Amino acid sequence: MAIDRILSRSNRGKEKEKICDAGWECSGSKYCCNETISKFFQVYQFEQLFPKRNDDLLAHAQHFWDYHSFITASSLFQPLGFGTTGAEKMQMKEVAAFLGHVGAKTTCGDMEVDGGPWAWGLCYNHEMNPCQRYCADDFKYPCVDGVEYYGRGAIPVYWNYNYGRIGDAFKVDLLHHPEYLERNATLAFMAAMWQ
Repeated sequence: MAIDRILSRSNRGKEKEKICDAGWECSGSKYCCNETISKFFQVYQFEQLFPKRNDDLLAHAQHFWDYHSFITASSLFQPLGFGTTGAEKMQMKEVAAFLGHVGAKTTCGDMEVDGGPWAWGLCYNHEMNPCQRYCADDFKYPCVDGVEYYGRGAIPVYWNYNYGRIGDAFKVDLLHHPEYLERNATLAFMAAMWQ
């Protein structure tokens, strides 16, 4: 009985952190107690943000990038706080900043084309004219013969050691198969969020 009283006194003021679930998109985290990204950022907004990504004349990654891939990728990071930290306005700012960065890195527009460069985000999923192999001496992630590590993804990944680190994080062999980032939009978004 005395031990119970001592333990109850030592635990006063030490409440357990609240853990929440918000369906498949965010579960088992304190950040899931807030809104999930799909509650405030929906398909029509994605379409408005990247209206030229499937353009027949200029887009090089037609029908590659989509809302579902973005939300699926973000579901790995929402329990860690991506787009779920703070009040809704702060969450929206974080997602907008991320997508703005993605749009800038994958644009095929300039000031002369319809809508300017920002309307043309998600036009590319890989570097079009790589000028080098991006292979550096690295003990842990050595270059693979015949493989080039040029920029691929929503926020392009360069160099063998970066492909190796990101591949390890997701248990995908990107060191031998960096092309996976230009074949799988969900993985490409995941790599960008991980960076």
